[in-house]
Amino acid sequence: MNKKNLIILVFSFLFSACYIEIKENVSNPEYYIKKAQKEVERLEKPNFFKSRKTTSINIFVYDGESKDVVRVSLPLWLFNLCVDIAEDFDDDPKYLRKHSKWDCDIDFHALKKLSKLGPGPVMEVRDGENLILIWMR
Repeated sequence: MNKKNLIILVFSFLFSACYIEIKENVSNPEYYIKKAQKEVERLEKPNFFKSRKTTSINIFVYDGESKDVVRVSLPLWLFNLCVDIAEDFDDDPKYLRKHSKWDCDIDFHALKKLSKLGPGPVMEVRDGENLILIWMR
């Protein structure tokens, strides 16, 4: 197997593990918002008969201006792999570039500790009609 085919195979495997849903110009955003909020609320309630191990990070974004909905579910092993790669790039001087207004400091060690929170909400941000929900499942 040549290098190109191996790379395609590896990336196909990695990204088949995540779920990405993009809906543009939705006419009923309340349905998608309530669906995501119900999932977060369900995870907030303790269930002593099920394992409380965290397996994925989930992100829901609603853009009130464009009426677009994006939902991503990423397994924690893939999330941690991405954090490791980003951390390596962050430390490498050859990838440093000019600073921009979008630059920010990221605590990669704190990101890797998210799984210790257990299933449930991580963050909810509302700005007018815009909404971002992040939760662990």
